[in-house]
Amino acid sequence: MSQAKEDSALPADRLVLAVAVLAVVLWGGSSVATKLAVNEIDPVVVGALRTVMAALIALPIALPLRCAIPRTRSQIILLATSAVGGFVIFPMVYSVGLGLTSAIHASLILAGLPLLTGLFAAVLERQLPPRRAPSP
Repeated sequence: MSQAKEDSALPADRLVLAVAVLAVVLWGGSSVATKLAVNEIDPVVVGALRTVMAALIALPIALPLRCAIPRTRSQIILLATSAVGGFVIFPMVYSVGLGLTSAIHASLILAGLPLLTGLFAAVLERQLPPRRAPSP
């Protein structure tokens, strides 16, 4: 690869890195921000506000991308189930839980969610994850 091509790729790489760092900071700060909020506002209201704010941020991003709309009944049910679980139930339960514990405990639970999700999927699928990631 020539030096010119390498130099032109750097801004894109930096943008990806910057967005990734921003995502980690926002994700990591969500427990503290939610804890501060539930100390002042009803936890159910905090959960609802979190969902509404996420929608207000996501819609202007998703609409121009023209994401595929579910067509079949099973696709609609899967999307609705995922939306209710991820955007309604989780923020409510998380906010109520943060009203009962510390932000540190909530952060530890949040950090463990990917592992628990993988274990739950393995149990449902009755299949262990592969030892190595599949090669591209």
